Amino acid sequence: MPRKVFITVAERSADQHAANLVRAMREMDPDLQFHALGGDMLRHAGATVHRDTVSNAAMGLAALGRAREVKNLLNWTRDFYAREKPDLHICCDSWTMNKYFARLAKSFGTSVFYYIAPQVWASREGRVKKLREVADRVACIMPFEEPFLRERGVNATFVGHPLFDELKREGMRDEGGGMMEHTKGSILPSSFIPHPSTLIPSARPSSVIPSAAPSPVIALPCGSRRGIVKKNLPRQLAVARKIKARFPGAQFLIPATPVTQPMIERMIAGMDFVTSEVNGFDAQLPRCNLAITVSGTATLHIAAHRVPMIVVYYTSRGLWNLLGRWVVKIRTYSIVNLLANDGKDDPSKHIVPEFIPWYGPVDAVADAAIELLSHPEQLAAQKAKIASMLVTIDRPGASKNAATIAMELLNAP
Repeated sequence: MPRKVFITVAERSADQHAANLVRAMREMDPDLQFHALGGDMLRHAGATVHRDTVSNAAMGLAALGRAREVKNLLNWTRDFYAREKPDLHICCDSWTMNKYFARLAKSFGTSVFYYIAPQVWASREGRVKKLREVADRVACIMPFEEPFLRERGVNATFVGHPLFDELKREGMRDEGGGMMEHTKGSILPSSFIPHPSTLIPSARPSSVIPSAAPSPVIALPCGSRRGIVKKNLPRQLAVARKIKARFPGAQFLIPATPVTQPMIERMIAGMDFVTSEVNGFDAQLPRCNLAITVSGTATLHIAAHRVPMIVVYYTSRGLWNLLGRWVVKIRTYSIVNLLANDGKDDPSKHIVPEFIPWYGPVDAVADAAIELLSHPEQLAAQKAKIASMLVTIDRPGASKNAATIAMELLNAP
């Protein structure tokens, strides 16, 4: 009888990473059956998606509105487990939702593999104990996470970052690991062949415009969720107007998703110097001198293109002072700055500027952007630091490495 794997994801990027994992596992065992709570990417990878948990993805306090939805999904999943007990449960990212599904799976005696460890090092370290209780194996996508979790009793393994598998499949890397010319198009799921070579900064060709003035091109990545776009993009556009006043020839590009595109188009109506494009991230970024981006995986994606950046993320002043500053124990938020300092929280060693939490006037961000754009040598210096940071993480293979762990759990006596 074919073995069954159940996968739970809560948002678009996790859906994509889980889909790549399914393909990698199918290469190891074509007879596996995959069931999921997820989205279209898992469905296209061959999983049976019983409920869509991606379209209404939310974060923070907005996620509390999904509590009833999660409860209903748990009840449905419990009934499914009672009928067809899976052999392995894979939780992908999204601790807020997945902790409940991991606990449910364990109650049926099913092994749990947690792919993309929750960022317990950033806040609420007490979650480590819960993670240790509900997950048999944990896959980390940042190198400093493995020692942090292992020191606290979690069976964690660094597998690499799945972003670089996606860039490999996109044809953006040559066989030596270097960047290649990219043709416009959306990410197409497929299998991959990992390459053991690492990034060599001096061997990388440059695709970024070398001199910013007088007509810089600036990317404004504003998130893949409507809530994040709504909070951040108006402020990013305010910065864009200030940059436009200093550099009249400046153009701004906004990568969008099918979910966020209608909202973005409404926000940029009448701004003829701003354009947006669905699934245009990798086509747009090589044209850019600078990115003013929300925090998150997007910062690493931008770094993969060697594009200098400024990182922002809106949080209301009241919410931050009431809750955020007490819950979030670190003061380094962007992935690129954490990786540059081996996961250590040291703002004095940031390689890209951060404005998090970002509330009040936008002038400081605009001033920082204008300063960088006015001095190409500063852009070049940041680009070199980004290339050095990527040495530790820029290699494909995360999906295959994670699949190997999943198969070990499936094959365990």
